[in-house]
Amino acid sequence: MKRSRIILISYLLLLNQLASGQTWNQGGNAFAATGKIGTTDNNNMEFYTNNLLRARINNTGILALFNGFSVVTGTATFANGVTLDNGAPYLSRIFTGGTLQLQGNATTAPQVSIHNYIGGAFTGSSVLEIGTANSTLSASQNILAIFGNTGIVGAVFKSNGNVGIGTANPQSLLAVKGTVTAQKVVVTQTGWSDYVFDKNYSLLPITELKSFIVDHKHLPDLPSAESVAKNGVDLGDNQSVLLKKIEELTLYIIQLNAKLEQQSKEIQSIQNGNASRKQRSESKK
Repeated sequence: MKRSRIILISYLLLLNQLASGQTWNQGGNAFAATGKIGTTDNNNMEFYTNNLLRARINNTGILALFNGFSVVTGTATFANGVTLDNGAPYLSRIFTGGTLQLQGNATTAPQVSIHNYIGGAFTGSSVLEIGTANSTLSASQNILAIFGNTGIVGAVFKSNGNVGIGTANPQSLLAVKGTVTAQKVVVTQTGWSDYVFDKNYSLLPITELKSFIVDHKHLPDLPSAESVAKNGVDLGDNQSVLLKKIEELTLYIIQLNAKLEQQSKEIQSIQNGNASRKQRSESKK
């Protein structure tokens, strides 16, 4: 009788255990109105395959994946970002706070690196594209802004195509605030100053040139110091005007040389006449 009671109590305990929990069937499971999979205590929930840990949801709800990659088809939402961790506090992090941010933690390697690893197999037009797609921004808004230490402007790319280096408000296709160092600069220019050597070119008389310089303190066609300080210099136009002045100067030198040759001939003629007269005078003695 005592033995029968023990068996009955054990059976009742087993029924109670089965009633409070549910085994996981490989073919699928049917839940009541509120199905639940997980833990009800403070422990983590771990997932294994081939007796190796593949994923863990800890007791605060953080999902960690191990020994492989996660492939998501559709939309994945992560409230506090995605952290890629190999043992460091975090190697890199993708998170949003109204804006998408990429955050690196490397000490010597690039914090964020974008590469094309397939080489010639890539047939697209761009490895990286940044833009507004079909949206519209005002000319004052940036497509891309790069900043240095303490927020110093490095470069900005405006929605209207203007690019600023060292300035946040470029007023032309390329604006640089500071010194530009280059081995070679090519400025294309329509129209050049070789027309100065045309036979019909009217060269300003040297006396009028002198009067202009006295009155204006600079050469004709060249900007004044005040104009340069206010508006800067158009390199292409300035080079063309400088060449014009060099070619005009060449013409002035040619004119001056012609006068000098004429004067030299006249002086030589006078000297020859004086020598002839002197010779005749001495022969009469």
